[in-house]
Amino acid sequence: SQAKGASSLGFNFVDFEAPLFGCTFLGTSHGFDPGGTTTGFVLWMNGRGIMVDPPPHSGAILRSEGIPAKLIDAIILTHCHADHDAGTFQKILEESRVMVISTPTIGASFIRKYSALVGLEESLLKRLFTFQPVTIDEPMKVHGGSIRFFYSLHAIPCCGFEATFGGKKIIYSGDTCFIPERIQTMHEQGIIGEHRRDQLLNFNWDADLILHEAGVPPLHTPLSELAKLPKDVKRRLYCVHVGLNNFPFDDGLKIASCGIENTVRVEVDACHFQPAVELVDMIGSLDIFRNLPILKAREILQSYTHATYKRGETIFEEGSMGSSFYIIERGACEVASTGHQVHKIFTMGDYFGEMSLMTGKPRWATVTAFTDVRCLVFEKGDFYRIILNTEVHHRMLHVALMRMEPSWKVMAQNKLFSHMSECQKTELLSVMKRTQYPKGETVWFVGQTARICVLVKSGSLAFEGQSERPFTTGAFLGEVDCLLDPTHGVYGEQHDAAVAASFRPHTTTLMVLEDSEVYLISKDDISSFLLYNPGILVNALNTYFIE
Repeated sequence: SQAKGASSLGFNFVDFEAPLFGCTFLGTSHGFDPGGTTTGFVLWMNGRGIMVDPPPHSGAILRSEGIPAKLIDAIILTHCHADHDAGTFQKILEESRVMVISTPTIGASFIRKYSALVGLEESLLKRLFTFQPVTIDEPMKVHGGSIRFFYSLHAIPCCGFEATFGGKKIIYSGDTCFIPERIQTMHEQGIIGEHRRDQLLNFNWDADLILHEAGVPPLHTPLSELAKLPKDVKRRLYCVHVGLNNFPFDDGLKIASCGIENTVRVEVDACHFQPAVELVDMIGSLDIFRNLPILKAREILQSYTHATYKRGETIFEEGSMGSSFYIIERGACEVASTGHQVHKIFTMGDYFGEMSLMTGKPRWATVTAFTDVRCLVFEKGDFYRIILNTEVHHRMLHVALMRMEPSWKVMAQNKLFSHMSECQKTELLSVMKRTQYPKGETVWFVGQTARICVLVKSGSLAFEGQSERPFTTGAFLGEVDCLLDPTHGVYGEQHDAAVAASFRPHTTTLMVLEDSEVYLISKDDISSFLLYNPGILVNALNTYFIE
């Protein structure tokens, strides 16, 4: 179900309830169709989404459809043709780090291809996302279900998969040429072995939902082959990778329809551990809880309650004392503060209420249900027990104090930071430290090991020899390439060369022209932030300043 909302902020919101098991199609055509969007869809398992071969601009499609970015936590890449992998690279450069799931062969091909296309070193490109390699025919556990991958028959390595959840199955063919006679001939000619032949011929037509390609022969499956299938199979079959022109609707075949209103839901019974999996997925998706020890999971599972609010209902008012911490599970909330002149919309995965708990001061804003809302709620005592003696406690306290600073307004004056999401801004806020520099002081010297960068709050700074080009409020100053830590990789390499490169010297001298206040960020913190937000990293590479 979905409902639309709007307010004086000009923000439109579609309240989408993700299925326990099913698919939402973003495109169903192929790369040679000028009038269609290339095939890609969201596979839903236990209410969480995995994007499969996302089409270009899939992020914008999801936002327009009202699907929160935090509902999507991974991408399946089936192969490296442009109409399947271009959207994957684009998604990697959007908000926060994503997991890419594929075979090692396809993953390596993707790295080589996009390293050459965009001019990024392979070692850096690998660090922009988390790669999850899969083994053919070995089920991978995902969100309380499993996904089994298999190779299809295509011009380059390509895979399909079968997802299982709640006793039901969804199968996706991937790009393939399903012509039984040809497959048998290829075996007889020694091109493919007996196991490969049998695997290609024994496609699971009994699955509860079948997504099968029907592209342009001879590389793809002719529609005439699918037209031969029994009526019962056609009833469960949706054709993808196919254009509308000359589609044989009279043969009982159908093309999947795009959009959340056409989401295909496979009815399953909720498993007994579904709430626990949902909660862990939700908590794990929050930047502030990223490093919460796994031993805290038991306390979390024992401490939360659910709360629902009708559209327009006040959750708490500005000036009241805080007693609870909230995480939005579904819907959207409007945050308004007269004292701080703040108006924001928080959606699924955003949290609020921590400032009053951490500082002991009254609520700084009024929070109202923008749509019907469901929240996870942690009472003050439980909340403290969960975060006490963890990095989360320090980060949250720091964020609460920094939110009383004009830091959000400062970031709004920077062309890169102003486009960040609320979560990204909060994450950056958690590592910024307000620092004062008197006129005439030097922030760093040329040749000095690069250990900091700054966001200017007030005052004026300039690089030595360029005093006629001062930097004021909102300017980010830092030699990003020197600050990026090559030892902070997802594969854990700790080579001597990488360690040595992690201590790079400044090539500039930054001077203070007048008494100034800056938000200082350490090398380790900015490196971690950029590597977790690859889109920002790519825009910041090879820069000394961003205004």
